[in-house]
Amino acid sequence: MAAGLSIAALLSMVLVMAERSTRSSRPTLAAALVHFGLGLVALGIAFSGPYSTQVETSLGKGESVQVGPYTATLNELYEGRSSNGAYEFLEAEIRLSRHGKDIAVVSPQRRVYAKFSQSAFAEAETRPSLGTEFYATLLGLEQGSKAVLHLSAHPLVNWLWIGGAIMVLAPFLGLRRRRPAEHDRATSGDA
Repeated sequence: MAAGLSIAALLSMVLVMAERSTRSSRPTLAAALVHFGLGLVALGIAFSGPYSTQVETSLGKGESVQVGPYTATLNELYEGRSSNGAYEFLEAEIRLSRHGKDIAVVSPQRRVYAKFSQSAFAEAETRPSLGTEFYATLLGLEQGSKAVLHLSAHPLVNWLWIGGAIMVLAPFLGLRRRRPAEHDRATSGDA
C-alpha cells in the first residue's frame, strides 16, 4: 500500500509540475518539489525495508552465496598491517555478479587497532546503486580459512537520501527578494 501511495504521489507531483502556472511561480514549484522529495522518501522506505535480503554465512575461497539479485563469491582472504602501523587487518575480497556478469569487488575488513588491542572493529564495504545496494561485513574467521560474513541487499535505499536532499534544497528555490516595484504593486492593490 505504501509503495502504491508513494508512486501515486510522485505521479501527481509530476503532473502538477508539468503545468505552466506551477513552473512560473518559484514558491509553488518549490512546494511541489518538496512533495516530490517526500514521495521519493516514502518509496525508498516502502521497498528498502520489506524487500531487503540479509544473509549471515561462512564461505571458503571460491564458495558463493545468493544475496537478493547478487551472487557473492569469496575470492581471497588477506592479513596485513596499515601503512602507518595503526591497525592490523583481516580483509575478505568478495566478487559480486548479477545474472552471471561480474559487476564489482567489495573488500570488508576486520581491524584491531594498536590503541584498542582488546577489541576488533568491522569495516563494512558498500556497493552503491540506485537500484539494489549491497553491504558486506566481515565478522571473523571460522575453522581458520572460512570467512564469516554478514551480507545484505537493500532495494531503493538511496532514494531515501535523494528524496531527503530534494526536500532540503527545494525550498531555497522559492526564496527570492522582492523588487521595490513588485512591493509597490502588491501594496497598492490592497488599498
